[in-house]
Amino acid sequence: AFQKLEADAAVAARAKVGRSIALLNAGHPNQADTLLTEALALDPSMVRGWSARGVLADRRGDWKSAEASYAQGLAADPKSATLLNNRGYSRLLQGRNPEAEADFMAALAIQPGMEAAATNLRLARGLQGRYAEAFDGATREDLARDLNTVGVAAMLRGDHRLAESYFSRAIEMNTKFDKTATANLAYLKHVAPELTEPARTAPSK
Repeated sequence: AFQKLEADAAVAARAKVGRSIALLNAGHPNQADTLLTEALALDPSMVRGWSARGVLADRRGDWKSAEASYAQGLAADPKSATLLNNRGYSRLLQGRNPEAEADFMAALAIQPGMEAAATNLRLARGLQGRYAEAFDGATREDLARDLNTVGVAAMLRGDHRLAESYFSRAIEMNTKFDKTATANLAYLKHVAPELTEPARTAPSK
């Protein structure tokens, strides 16, 4: 369908971006890259194209290209919450957690109901060890999801007991997160065998 639209000069650039994203999701990054180059040559102001190029660079671990792509997109549209969220996630992958946090906050200032940015903000704060702050604004309805998210951050930081507590509470609160939190808890116990060891008692005098 996208290929047919590419013959129409009025929508060719957008069609190429659409097909590139489909190819990227199907596991064909090189073809996606070629199409994005063509699309952005036709319309350098296309935010969605720069966003896709940034995501592609992230998947390759090419942080310099990712940063440049998001910068180009934000130059075209500084108020793109999607671009800010994607750049923030890229910076999370690089371990640039405070900068990532700033991007997520900026995205939420533009689009307050953006669920992805809100979840990523909790992750960014959790990765900095600010666990209590990570739950700021949490609602009971979404608490199971947030517990799972902050649990992942605690696990990555090596705070295994805390991560175990968060995953366990997520499972108890909402069956929707049974599979996700249960899988995370199982992985945690695999990488942290001390969690399955019986508690040691002090030697008798």
